[in-house]
Amino acid sequence: MADVREVDEPEAVTTETTVDISELEELARSLLRFRDTFHQKRMMLWSRAAGRTKWQKGLYIVAGLIALFSGGAITSVVTTLTSSTAMKVIAATLAFVSGIVSLVTTNLFDPKETEKMFDGAAQYAAARDRAQSIHDRRRSLSLGQIGDALTRLRTDSNKLSRDYDRLLPNLIPSQAGPLLSQR
Repeated sequence: MADVREVDEPEAVTTETTVDISELEELARSLLRFRDTFHQKRMMLWSRAAGRTKWQKGLYIVAGLIALFSGGAITSVVTTLTSSTAMKVIAATLAFVSGIVSLVTTNLFDPKETEKMFDGAAQYAAARDRAQSIHDRRRSLSLGQIGDALTRLRTDSNKLSRDYDRLLPNLIPSQAGPLLSQR
């Protein structure tokens, strides 16, 4: 009987260790998926915000230039060179284009929304770094600690998605993150 216990105990420990290692590997893969999802969303938000900032600056310059050209001073100078009808058409066209550019600039490039995109990118970067940190320390943490950390990351992910996913271009629920629906 003593021989049977000696044989059974190492196998039981080996089996339990294998389960723990397998579980640890699965948790590590989950951490990496969170990290990658956070990174992807951060880059999308940051790129979109940076692009909007460039467009916004360019449109402000164009709107200012068009407003200058459609002003009364240029009209009086050009009127002497062209017929009065042609000048009216040119002035009306420039005023219309100036109005369109101003509408596009103020409605599509809201500075508060662009700022929120940059804020979201920073929040996703912080979450990505937390996931990476937990992944790097996974061997020194218990399975319970890793599970708790994953639960906090899932909660953070849901909050970030709620706050910032509407600012992401063409994001469909299946792209929102592979682990968001897992419990």
